[in-house]
Amino acid sequence: MQSYRVLVSGWENHFRTFGLDKSDIETIKDILMKNDTDNIVSVYEEIETMLSLAGMELMDISRPHFNLENLWFKVEDSDNNVVCEFIGTEINNHEEFQDEEDLSETFDIMMDEEFENVMLFVDEYKGGLFELNIESDTIPQPSDFSFVSGSVVAPNFEIDFISKIFFKGEICAPQYTLDNDHKGSSVYMVNGDIL
Repeated sequence: MQSYRVLVSGWENHFRTFGLDKSDIETIKDILMKNDTDNIVSVYEEIETMLSLAGMELMDISRPHFNLENLWFKVEDSDNNVVCEFIGTEINNHEEFQDEEDLSETFDIMMDEEFENVMLFVDEYKGGLFELNIESDTIPQPSDFSFVSGSVVAPNFEIDFISKIFFKGEICAPQYTLDNDHKGSSVYMVNGDIL
């Protein structure tokens, strides 16, 4: 049995949600008006500071973007030689050949009586995602890998992502995160626009 390192790269979404009460919404409106914009992303740092949002996330997860064409795998042996490279479209959908329980993740963003609105902030990154460590008695091939999808679900929208990656039917737990670059951000209001 040989040890291999799998470097996974591509696009990643970092999802964070925050509960907003009436005074929070008024503060956001004031900041938008003061900056003469309706783009929350452009003034998010000020909003985060004014509302002390850091550390107040209801949900805080990072997952690979569900775009298999932009998901890259590089497999290296124990001597750091590249033995195989492929993209996400070459791996299997785990759900198509497994009769097991549903292994995907679904994060429901629901309104709570405690909040007037819930803000979902999504940061997009491109570059390295994570490293997987696997063992195999043969050189790993794309057909040895599979995935399950997952989603963040709100009443008016849904964002899909790659939930888990498997090697020969076994879940691969990411060992190390890899460096990537911030490419953009989006904001969604679960209970409708606040403007």
